[in-house]
Amino acid sequence: MTSLLETGSFPTSGQSRPNPGIYLVAVADKSFQKRYAPIFQAMDIYANKYGYKWAVIDSPEARDDDRYDCSKYLVYFFKKHCIVAQWTLRNTNSGDRVFVFDSDVVPYRTQTPLDVWVNLFFENDVVFYDRCWNSEVTAGNYMIQNNPQSP
Repeated sequence: MTSLLETGSFPTSGQSRPNPGIYLVAVADKSFQKRYAPIFQAMDIYANKYGYKWAVIDSPEARDDDRYDCSKYLVYFFKKHCIVAQWTLRNTNSGDRVFVFDSDVVPYRTQTPLDVWVNLFFENDVVFYDRCWNSEVTAGNYMIQNNPQSP
């Protein structure tokens, strides 16, 4: 049996449906929010199409906010993971899925809902992906499930 990943053939959906359990998140300071505004707008359109929630976490605010307690991390990507984990615990429900994106990620297969990945990796707490053009396992883009094992 051939998998979705092997064929690259993903189910599509042209209909919008509410799905409060899926979040799209980026961590970006004000300058990145301005620089990548068209991409963030495209993410907002994609999220609205499928009933997902889109959020941009302002990293300086999160860094200076005691609720996040991520100041111990000096490397940005570790700090970003901490911020996302804390944000997830405070803003989502148990079992919800959070798709984390780097600020420069452009929605590509907009006809494919993220539910495909949730269903494909339902048992996984954290899912990373590798870039097909250079085999890099990315650190900035991933999916987590809000449960005690992942954040």
